[in-house]
Formats: sequence, structure tokens, C-alpha cells
Amino acid sequence: MRRLLFTSLRRRQSTQSQKKRTMSLTLSVSDPEIVSILSKYPEGEERDRFANEALRVGVRIFFFPNSPLTKLETRIHLHNLVYRRSH
Repeated sequence: MRRLLFTSLRRRQSTQSQKKRTMSLTLSVSDPEIVSILSKYPEGEERDRFANEALRVGVRIFFFPNSPLTKLETRIHLHNLVYRRSH
């Protein structure tokens, strides 16, 4: 099962990189808890990178909540977010 998930993840990532597109997004955040979390990161590239990863995880969980692949990707992204924050 794990091998299948990792193979699927690699295949999905290579497909995504072939179709790489970007979107500019201006976002106003009013939730005090989210503002507090985002404020811990310096304004600019570091905060943008964190917000982008958090948005990526949240959107995938929202649209594919029961997908084993989404659960695996979520664990990987959360680990990366926490690791980057602590180092």
C-alpha cells in the first residue's frame, strides 16, 4: 500500500510540474488566530511561502478529505512546515 501511495504521489507531482501555472492572490485575513500565526513570519517571501503551503494543505483537505493520497501529502507538508519553523 505504501509503495502504491508513493508511486502515485511521484506520478502526480511530475504531472503537476508539467502543467505548472501560477496565480496571484491578494488576501485580507481577519481571523485573529490566523493573523497571529502569520505574524510570526517576517513579511515577504518567508510569510508568503508559509501561507502558500498552509493554503495548499487546507484546500486539499477541503476537497479530498478521505483520500489516502491527500492524507499522506498533508502529513508531508505539515512536517515540512513545522520543520522549517523550528530550524
